[in-house]
Amino acid sequence: MKIKSGQRYVYGFLCLSFILLLSGCFQSEEKALEDAKESAEEAFTAEAKEVNQTIDQISLYLEEEMEINGSSNNNVFLEKNGQDYLLFYNQFEDESSKHLYESIKQRPDPLLLESFQQDNKFGYIAIFPHAEEEYELQVGVGAVKKVTTIVGLDELETEAHDLMEMLQSIVVNK
Repeated sequence: MKIKSGQRYVYGFLCLSFILLLSGCFQSEEKALEDAKESAEEAFTAEAKEVNQTIDQISLYLEEEMEINGSSNNNVFLEKNGQDYLLFYNQFEDESSKHLYESIKQRPDPLLLESFQQDNKFGYIAIFPHAEEEYELQVGVGAVKKVTTIVGLDELETEAHDLMEMLQSIVVNK
């Protein structure tokens, strides 16, 4: 079958369009990191959600899909759709403390390490490479609370927002 010259142009245009379409579907790491930072900062400055769960010495807001799998020594083990989360809280620190942030700054090779400040609250987001196509995401508020999980590139923005939103809601009962 012989392709006419006009059909060749159409075929070439369709192939080029398809390649451009596919390239737009894949988010760059740089863009995903920037979006995660902005999303975490937005949740940090937003009004806290109303608490709906209590465990040990804390009350907090959890999304409907999020489950508490237990707790131990200031750690709460959470799970959502097969994804594990580790929530740490310290009732002896306050929301302006930079203790956790300073310790995380000592870790080598962060892909992202940004902090935010509002009134007398200090927040941060840290993202480290984990395994191929996976990232360790940490968000924290002061040295009072932080949460860590492992996610894919396309989940960074949503998880950063949702986890910071959860942290913002935490009330530590001293």
